[in-house]
Amino acid sequence: MSLTRLNKAKAMLSDQSLDKLAHEAARRNCTVDDLVERLLSDKSGIERALRESEERYRGIVESQIDLVCRYTTEPRLTFVNDAYCAYFRKTREELIGQSYIPLIDEDQHEAVFRRLRDCQQDPRPRVAEVRSTSPNGDVRWIEWVDFGITDDSGKVVMVQAVGREITRVKQIEDALRANEHHYRVLFEYGPLPKWVYDTETLKILDVNRAAVAEYGFSREEFLHMDIRDLVAPEHLAEMQARMTQPNYHIEGDLESQHVRKDGTCFDVEIRSHEISLGKHRARLVVAHDLTLRKQLEQERIYTSSLETALAKDREILQLKESFLSIISHELRTPLTVIMSGVNILSRYHDKLTFEMQQDRLERIRMQVERMSHLIDDVLAVSRGQADQIEFRPALTLVQDLCNEIAEYARIVDQNRHPIHVDFTLLPGSSAMLDKRLIEHILINLLTNATKYSDNGKPVNLGVSQNKGELVFTVRDSGIGIPEQEQERLFQPFFRANNVTSIDGTGLGLVIVKQSVERHGGTIDFESHLNQGTSFTIRLPAIDPEAVHPAAH
Repeated sequence: MSLTRLNKAKAMLSDQSLDKLAHEAARRNCTVDDLVERLLSDKSGIERALRESEERYRGIVESQIDLVCRYTTEPRLTFVNDAYCAYFRKTREELIGQSYIPLIDEDQHEAVFRRLRDCQQDPRPRVAEVRSTSPNGDVRWIEWVDFGITDDSGKVVMVQAVGREITRVKQIEDALRANEHHYRVLFEYGPLPKWVYDTETLKILDVNRAAVAEYGFSREEFLHMDIRDLVAPEHLAEMQARMTQPNYHIEGDLESQHVRKDGTCFDVEIRSHEISLGKHRARLVVAHDLTLRKQLEQERIYTSSLETALAKDREILQLKESFLSIISHELRTPLTVIMSGVNILSRYHDKLTFEMQQDRLERIRMQVERMSHLIDDVLAVSRGQADQIEFRPALTLVQDLCNEIAEYARIVDQNRHPIHVDFTLLPGSSAMLDKRLIEHILINLLTNATKYSDNGKPVNLGVSQNKGELVFTVRDSGIGIPEQEQERLFQPFFRANNVTSIDGTGLGLVIVKQSVERHGGTIDFESHLNQGTSFTIRLPAIDPEAVHPAAH
């Protein structure tokens, strides 16, 4: 150490201090100069250690993401770290020596000064949340931890503060509070009774206003009850048995019967959801009074029964009207033949041979018999008893029967359409058929073909054999059947919308189909609007021993 520094140090000491140094030097067995030099060396080390410690402290503070500052009791800032500067977007020079109060929202100032006064009285750490609004309008929150720094007398001369931004936490808390308020309003003011119960004890933990109004219990009474107190006695055993089942779990809605405070019972539909309520495992229950629904259901059933009865009455009335229409229309065909025969006999009886007269009379008799059978069949259809149509098959000459039917159709049509009959069966071919039902089938199809075709348009009746089946085909070039209505063609009383101006009852094809089915056969059709319709009937009625090979 230089002599100059040593002399300067000795010069700064008082005589009393020098005496103490001399005494200490004697005790250490060294000179005063050696002792002073040693003490000066120790002080430099302490100063260096203090500087190093301060540098380490500053490095730690500056590297913090938290805001760190110190300020006096005025309060004026004496230190701020980089995080503090960055948060408030100010330099260290702009902050040191200035009050931090302007950095805080004005409505926060009173609380800050009160906390500063408290810290001066008690320097122990305290926590506070402080709000500030940035120049661009962003609201931010910091949670500060303040503690006082005291002098040797214990007086607080400085305050050290560490802050952490909690803006996101505050936003989440605000959102949670808003959601809680929202759900509380939904729970409390919802129109349906609701309550929350502990799944372990079954105690009711909360209840809404609708439940209080519906059940008649006060909120306080509810909170001293469990959910079993709400169940009607006759349903309580069922509920307890259900809840004691292993792994019991509620899915969907449950119907039960509840009891009000006045003892009245009512049907309810229960829906529940598991929720977390603090440390409780709980369920939220929503109850819907089914009284009105049950009443409406009973009224609906009663109304439905009335509608069914009215529908039956309408059906009966429609059947009666249809029957009258059948009598006035469908029976007109054989009456035309009878009238024609009577006119011929009355006008030309003197010119007809006995055999010709007998033939005309036989035709009249057959038509009267046909009318009688037709009335029986129409009655069966009207009563929904189509299976009661008599089926009396007999060995029948197919070609002769078809020629008679074609001739009959020509007479009814008054020869307005050429009716052609094409056979691929040899003459004399026979089959087991019910002649009366075949007449129903072919006459209905042929008269429909002529009725729905323009005058002069031909109608064809084809008869053939195909793999043990007797096949009849009736084809016309008429108005056809609309595609969207074809699936309803064989329904009773149905008539397509393009034939409303043409007389008919909607029962003819029903009788045809039932007559075909009585033979165990099938009926199909193909139709195109304004191009015509073709019906194909297949009957398993061939007598193999009586049928000749088809002509080639």
